[in-house]
Amino acid sequence: NAIYCFVCNSFEKSICGDDFRTTSSDANSRTWCEGSCIKRRGERVDGSVRRIEIVRSCVTRQPESCYNENYNSLNVYTCSCNSDFCNLSSRVSSSRCFAIFVGVSVLALIRFYVLI
Repeated sequence: NAIYCFVCNSFEKSICGDDFRTTSSDANSRTWCEGSCIKRRGERVDGSVRRIEIVRSCVTRQPESCYNENYNSLNVYTCSCNSDFCNLSSRVSSSRCFAIFVGVSVLALIRFYVLI
């Protein structure tokens, strides 16, 4: 199943950084993807200057996971995900966030009803 991903990098477009916020005018930062969405985050040091670099992209299908790798001569932390626009987030895909929210909510309800 194909999905939509954000495709941009922070060294060409600062809006693509960690605090990524998209608007309708950023339609050129979106693409149809036959694989997985990814977000790569690394820190480049040039002399005394440190710069965080973010790359959001589409790659061949991968399981949802996060891992360290070398990309463009930079050690990066990469997260892959498999739902529409899931590479918007800082680390966890939106589907995982929703699953965690539902799980915590169910546990809170169970605890509430047990205490009544």
